[in-house]
Amino acid sequence: MSPTRLVLATFVVLGASGCAKHGVDTVKEMRARACAADPAGFLSHVDREEFARTTRATFEKRAEASIAKLDPADQAAAREKFDKSADAAAKTRVDDTFTTWEYDIKTHGPESEPCRLSILDSSETGDAADVRVTTPATGDRHWRMARSGGRWRLVSVGD
Repeated sequence: MSPTRLVLATFVVLGASGCAKHGVDTVKEMRARACAADPAGFLSHVDREEFARTTRATFEKRAEASIAKLDPADQAAAREKFDKSADAAAKTRVDDTFTTWEYDIKTHGPESEPCRLSILDSSETGDAADVRVTTPATGDRHWRMARSGGRWRLVSVGD
């Protein structure tokens, strides 16, 4: 094999294996998968377990802010009620998010929201990256990427 072909083959293998150098590169790859109407390829860059954990943590933070405004005598009951429903609510939110992405990408491909995503800016520290993105429907969002096992994956989406 010629040196040129060897270099090209190496790039193809590295590109296909998802070895993005930076978190923003993974967001670009996710957008490319969405534009190609490949929801499985898009979702392969999401750490589902960590996404669920961060979703629940967001729910908990918002609930705690609301509970703190209650009469102190009512706070314990409100926390107990939250704890009973939080896991199910977070699971529902995560499942809905993935189902929406999958349907949108499969059905609309190049016209899907993830394909129409624009990257506004990004910052990276160690194994974490924050990528600020925007789409026509959702506006500005922050995508948190985390590197684990040499791969960057989406772990949360927030405002």
